[in-house]
Amino acid sequence: MNSKKKSVSDFVTVGIGELLWDEYPGGRQIGGAPSNFAYQCQNLGAEAYVVSTVGVDDAGRDLLEELHRKEVNRSFISIAILQDQYQYSWIPTVYLGIRFTSR
Repeated sequence: MNSKKKSVSDFVTVGIGELLWDEYPGGRQIGGAPSNFAYQCQNLGAEAYVVSTVGVDDAGRDLLEELHRKEVNRSFISIAILQDQYQYSWIPTVYLGIRFTSR
């Protein structure tokens, strides 16, 4: 049995799934559990990737810019374009609105 301890930097993590904006009353922040997981693993020293899709809109461009600012690898993030026989369809980026209420 190998008794060598592994450090976090020995691991490669991949967050596969949604990448979106969480809209809070005070502003928006990157959301989606897979992307948040990859980002936090990267903060701990692991090599991390996000595999997802963003829309062809300002929100999608903003997500890519924010990931770049946070130095998250964006190599596996695609831009949502559907093509059929006659046209391209541009798909918007997903938002999740959060509203707090008192009881």
